[in-house]
Order: sequence, then C-alpha cells, then structure tokens
Amino acid sequence: MALFGSNFATGFVKGLAESVDERLKDDMQRTFDRVDRASDYHIRRRAEDEDRYKQEMKEVEGVLNELASFTDGDYDKAAQLYKHGGGTVAGGQRLVTTLTTAREQDKDFNPSTLITYAENQTGGYSVGDYVDTFVNRPEQFSAAKLPKDARQGVGLYQMFKPDVGSQIAKQVREVFPDADRGEKPTIDISTAQIDYGKLPTAMLYGKSQEELDLQIKNANLRNQQLEAEIAAIGKMTGSNFDMYFTDALKSSMGQAGHTWDPVAGQFVLDTSKDAYEKAYNAHEFALQKSVRRAADTGALSLPDVRNAIYSSAVQSLPYYQGKFAPEPFDPETAIVGKIYAAEEDGVLKTIIHLGPDDYLVIQEN
Repeated sequence: MALFGSNFATGFVKGLAESVDERLKDDMQRTFDRVDRASDYHIRRRAEDEDRYKQEMKEVEGVLNELASFTDGDYDKAAQLYKHGGGTVAGGQRLVTTLTTAREQDKDFNPSTLITYAENQTGGYSVGDYVDTFVNRPEQFSAAKLPKDARQGVGLYQMFKPDVGSQIAKQVREVFPDADRGEKPTIDISTAQIDYGKLPTAMLYGKSQEELDLQIKNANLRNQQLEAEIAAIGKMTGSNFDMYFTDALKSSMGQAGHTWDPVAGQFVLDTSKDAYEKAYNAHEFALQKSVRRAADTGALSLPDVRNAIYSSAVQSLPYYQGKFAPEPFDPETAIVGKIYAAEEDGVLKTIIHLGPDDYLVIQEN
C-alpha cells in the first residue's frame, strides 16, 4: 500500500505541476495580450489628442496672426488681445470679427484709440512661443493613471509581480516621445483693455436701438389699424397675419433686450442661456397671439392664412431645441398656436396646434 501510495502521490504532484505550469503559461500570455491591447488603446487615444492639439495650434496661430494685423505685427500685443478674448479660439475670432467690422465701417479706424496694452517686458517671444503657451499639450501617459487591476498580471502570473503598467507606458512613449517638444514656455501675458464705446459699431447699434423703439411704437399703431381692417372685412388675411406676427415678435424681442440690426434687417441674438430663453419665449408668444387672433376672426380655414401660419412657425422652429424642444402633443391640454411633437401614422412630426382636430405639420422628424 505504501508503494502504491508513493506512486500515486508522485503522479499527482507531477500532474499538478504540469497543470500549474500550463495555467501559468496561459496567464502569462493573457497578461501580454492585455499589455498589447491596453497599449493599442492608449496609443489611439494619444493619437486623437495629438490631432486635436495640432489643429488647435493651427487655429490659435491663425487668430494671433489676424490680431497682429491690428497691432502692426506686434505679437506681444496680439497675445494680450487674445487673452482679452478669453484665451480661446472662439473668443479670439469674435474679437477679430469686431475689429474687422470696425475697420470696414470706418476707413480712418485706429485700434490704438480704444485699446490699452500692458507694458510687458516679455523678451520678444515669437508667435510660436505664444501659441505653445496658449495651447495645452497632450498629457504625457503615466502608468499611475491606470486602474490598479490593469497594472497587475493575470491569474497566477500576479505572484511574479510583473510591472504591467510600465510596459504599457513604455510602448506608448515609444510612439509619442514627449521630450522631443522641449520645455513648454511660461510667459506672463497681461490682458489688453478695450473701450467698446469708441467702436463705430457702438454708434450704429445705439442708433439701431432708437430705430427699434420707434418701430415698436409704430407696430402698436399698426396693430390698431390691423384690428380696424380685420373688423371691416370680417376675417384676417394672410398678409394681415404676417404683419400681426412680425409686430408681436418685434415688440416682445425688443422688450427681451435683443438688438435690432437695421443693416441685416433682423435681431442680433445674445446666445447666453437667459437671452436665448427670452428669444424662445418671444417667438412662442408671437405665434400664440397671432394664431388666436386668426381663430377669433374665423380665418383659420383660409389657405393664405394657413400658409402664413406655416411660414411663421418654420421661422420660430430653430428656437425649439434643448430644454425648449416641443412637448408631446396632448389634445386635452394643447394650447392654440403652440408647437408640439406628435406621432401620425407611426411617423414623428412637429406640428402647430390650431384648435380641436386642426393642426399644421411643419416638420417630419
């Protein structure tokens, strides 16, 4: 029995060792595969970051070059203007547009009359130095950023404490060696100050606001004339509706603080959250007021009135997005003149409610 037991034990241990060896080999391979997959993933992510970085570098350089056209090629001052724009490409582009418009409107426009620069002793950096300062470089990959379990081996191979994270980081750095870029410059850039009241556009929009006030006053008078005309003919016409809607919109948009551009013949919208909400409310108010007036005069069945309602609703539709997206249509609570989301024959549509069993489809989604 002892001999049998000895042979059995030897065979068992040998079999167990072979089993453990195979399992260890398998876990090692799985660990190596993990390193390769993780490296590929982080290399792709870094490549995407590099593409964004290069594009932003190109955009910032373009904006700085445009701003330098207002500073006689002085990039120290152009950088101060860029900071005035919020230190972003979008803000810098808006400033370029503002100054370009001023120059187009006044051939004698001199930027120095409204811009004050800080007297910085920056050392005469190049446009490339300023670009490198404004644009954040892609963050260098670090193994420490990996989750703890992603830095360890798989299964039995964990016992050998392989430095998986360092292997991943090594492969990423082989493709993207950050040291090649050199040291990032640190430039203390001040912010230029601009007196917008001295811009030619300031005078234009001051005048346009006076024109808007006058137009609102005229709109109120025209409403009285419209009411008399509608009363005389008994029903609102399509042209009546257009005027009614336009006057209601102009009045409510003006009260919401949006500026009327007499050159473009439209409002210059403030895209901030509160101002956008006011613009949405103005359009909704004008639509509902006009449609209700058409309903009161029994004109909703007239083709030219329905066409006018459709056109006004399409004009207002861009404001129905985000938190202001059309509500689901409910015939029990629907408001006349309000835009809703509805389903018809399995198709999602945007409609304007005109009354019981009456609506116009203004968009199919």
